Amino acid sequence: AMGGIAKLTRTDGSSITMNVEYNQLDPLLRATSCPDGDVADHTGFSPFPGNMNSLVLRMSDYMATLERTRGIIAEFVNPKYADSSRNKFKSSTRLECMMQEIPQELPPEAKVGFTMFDTWCSYSPVKNSPAGAVEKFKTGNHPQSGTTGETDLFAANCRILRLAGATIDPPVKRTFNGIDVDLEARVVWSPQWAVSFAGVRARLAPDAKVQITQRSTLVLDGDIILEELTLDGTLIICAAPGSRVTIKLLVVKNEGWELDPASKDDPDPEVHIKGFSIRRPAGATCQLVFEELGEHVVSPAPQRPGMAKHGVTFNEKEPQRERSETEESLAFYRVRSMKSSFGRETEAPLEEFARDFPASGRGPSVARSPLATRARLPRICASGA
Repeated sequence: AMGGIAKLTRTDGSSITMNVEYNQLDPLLRATSCPDGDVADHTGFSPFPGNMNSLVLRMSDYMATLERTRGIIAEFVNPKYADSSRNKFKSSTRLECMMQEIPQELPPEAKVGFTMFDTWCSYSPVKNSPAGAVEKFKTGNHPQSGTTGETDLFAANCRILRLAGATIDPPVKRTFNGIDVDLEARVVWSPQWAVSFAGVRARLAPDAKVQITQRSTLVLDGDIILEELTLDGTLIICAAPGSRVTIKLLVVKNEGWELDPASKDDPDPEVHIKGFSIRRPAGATCQLVFEELGEHVVSPAPQRPGMAKHGVTFNEKEPQRERSETEESLAFYRVRSMKSSFGRETEAPLEEFARDFPASGRGPSVARSPLATRARLPRICASGA
């Protein structure tokens, strides 16, 4: 439940725009202008915009209000009942001071308004237990749980990429923790890649060709430009600070990662909260890690035996040659591709990349596992690739 934003008009004609908490909105409407209370309109939703407590304050007004009130505002009680009989509390009741009531403390001349966003790009809280989320799902409400918090993020990111020009397969129906979801490709990125739609647009080159299948997982971290990418599987690209990577032409096809429904025997509480675990088969990840400063370009090298005809291609299903122990330990995919040092490009085919790794299985700095940057990666990558 969430409060509604409304314009309240007093008997003297003065008015205020503010949040009305959800447990107060319905009785307020019934006592004033709407005998039926807070009911859905033709859209299927409440006519009152929902409040998600993302506040933007002008500091001069805010500081003046703090000086006058010393930070003391009206208290509020919101009892949580176990059921509709209201004879038993679900949890202990407490006094609350709600930040969304700050408009009541502002001077009369202060301007108060709101900006309305579509739900898909702005609101999917993780606030309910798996059991509580199922009950909400059964009654037609959004579960607001760990399951939907993750899958809604995938859906939002895929929608943003589509709006930016990428082609992504439609979602498929899956069920986790008893909740039906439309599962999109698992696309996540760090703030170092983009923090807004404009930022995403800037990361896709003009006339970029990005194609992603529904079963794919894509993780982007750092200064990375996509020109032409075809992905059917799992791809992780990490660019350390000071490195700029351009994916000029890259085709990746591998077994990829899979979301498995949570098992009752799984000891990880995070798995039970989300309703799924991530299965990462050996050799099912293409991981490109760039730690050296300067420009890096993933692009076709001069044609030599063993090179892809139309670009750097990774396809685990195509038998090419027996992989060495070193290549297996690196999942065969931690490849330096094309490296440049401050703008000076050097090209090398795939065979030369493999020779850069010594027999110990430890590669050069550009191909190390990104432990140093892993803390900045989205959650899907946090437990290791």
